[in-house]
Amino acid sequence: MPPPNLHTTVLEITHSRTPEYIADLVKTMRPSLQSIVDHTYTHRAKLVKPMLSFDGSACAISFIPAAPAGEGRDNEKGSHNYNYTYHHLRRDLYDLSKESGVEIDSRYTVPSAHITIARFITTEDHVPSELAVGETAEPEAIASATSILADSSQPDLRATIPAVKIEKSKMEKWVESLDEINQWLSEYEGDGAEWIVGEEKGLDCRIGRLWYGGGETVVLGKGI
Repeated sequence: MPPPNLHTTVLEITHSRTPEYIADLVKTMRPSLQSIVDHTYTHRAKLVKPMLSFDGSACAISFIPAAPAGEGRDNEKGSHNYNYTYHHLRRDLYDLSKESGVEIDSRYTVPSAHITIARFITTEDHVPSELAVGETAEPEAIASATSILADSSQPDLRATIPAVKIEKSKMEKWVESLDEINQWLSEYEGDGAEWIVGEEKGLDCRIGRLWYGGGETVVLGKGI
């Protein structure tokens, strides 16, 4: 994933709507948008324990909410109360958005704090390199898989991708590499592997094709 496209979604207002519908929704929310995206400037939620994870379509770096014991701290940029968590932030943004006059129609309701860093669009790195075209490997050395398009909303294209053979040892090596990185992240955590939502760049209210970090900014919040 190109660095400018890296993002985490704190709240999805709606999805799979026409540009006209989105334009009306933005018009309704416009008076409240700046205060909504500025919420993280005074309500700071910290994410910790970064770890690489993957599923059948992508690889991501995931975080968990942190709420260490303590009274928090104040500084010139606002209050940072460690008892305010990422879950509180998502709750507040949901409530503020509803108060602006719109209904929340999120595709996913399970809380998550992750940044997709790569999507699987080819299997060429995991196929048996020693095989000539048309040859097959022993069953125990390979596993069947299907190439995955980045945009699964195009079934006509996805259907044209044939099943391919994956070399089990290459896939295992790839997973081992992820484990090694996660071990490093675990050791690095003591040096401050954490992220405060809104740090450096504030919340970004965006419209358009957002699933892969596209779209355009409507309102940008204050960065911490």
